[in-house]
Amino acid sequence: MTIIAELIAAGSGLRPARTVLEAIERGEAGPFLHLRKREKVWIARRSRASSERLGKLLNVPGRTIRRWRQNWHQDRLARRDEEIWSLYQEHLSLAEIGRRVGLTRERIRQIVAERKAGRRRHRRLF
Repeated sequence: MTIIAELIAAGSGLRPARTVLEAIERGEAGPFLHLRKREKVWIARRSRASSERLGKLLNVPGRTIRRWRQNWHQDRLARRDEEIWSLYQEHLSLAEIGRRVGLTRERIRQIVAERKAGRRRHRRLF
């Protein structure tokens, strides 16, 4: 059964983006034109396929895939920095914050110092 047939047979109970991602990881051919933009972004951020190959399958330029992936990384770092700042304002020690987020005490100190100075290295994009 092809991926399109699976989607039609499953109806609305199956998440199409997850099914398409699994098909891409198995090496099945597209293009998957029926997806909405947010589903394509979700797939781009989770797929291990190259940007050019994924772009052809999702009918978007490879450059767009690379931008979606880069924005996701920047957004993740911004959320992490916001969490660190929040924990710092709750008066947790730098070592405790580091244990919670998986960074060294020194890196936590740098992030807090940047935030105190009014600088933010990463800004949330989405």
